[in-house]
Amino acid sequence: MIRYLKSVFLLTIALAVDVPALAALPEKIFIGTGWDTLRKTPEEVLEESEAFSQTGLDGINLVFEAKNSDGEVMNQDRVLSRVRFSYPHLRRFIPLFQKIAKCKGLKESLLTVRWCPTPEERLSWDDDEGWKIFEENMRVVARLAREGGLKGILLDWEDYKKARQFERIDSD
Repeated sequence: MIRYLKSVFLLTIALAVDVPALAALPEKIFIGTGWDTLRKTPEEVLEESEAFSQTGLDGINLVFEAKNSDGEVMNQDRVLSRVRFSYPHLRRFIPLFQKIAKCKGLKESLLTVRWCPTPEERLSWDDDEGWKIFEENMRVVARLAREGGLKGILLDWEDYKKARQFERIDSD
C-alpha cells in the first residue's frame, strides 16, 4: 500500500509540474539574508549597491521603519501586532525599493516580514480585530513590495521572542 501511495504521489507531482515553465526559470538565484542585511536601512543598501554588485548575490532581504500618525513604529517586526500600518507613511520607501531593484546584485530582493510578536503583542486566536489589523498590515507590506519592484516578501515566523503566537494557549 505504501509503495502504491508513493507512486500515485510521484505521478501527481509529475503531472502538476509545468515543465516548459520550469525550463524558463534561471538555474539558481542567490538571496543574501541574515542579521547583517537586516541591520541595513534601504538608504544604506542603495548607497552600497556597487559593493553588492560584486558579491555574486542576486538580491537580499530588505527592511523598513517609519512611524504612523499615532507615533507608533511600523517595521518588519510589528506587522503581526495591533499597530496599524499606514501606507501614506510608508510609501516613501517605494522610490528607494525601485532603485534598489534595478541594481546588479539586488534585482531579486525581498521585503522582510517577521511574524514573531513580543509576548505582550501576541494576538489571541479569537481577537478578530487584531487579526484584521494584521491582514491590513500585510496588504500594505505587499503593496510596498509590488510598487517598489521587489520580487516578493520574505516571511520569517521563527518565535524569537517566545510569544507562542502559533501555538494554542489556555487564554485562546
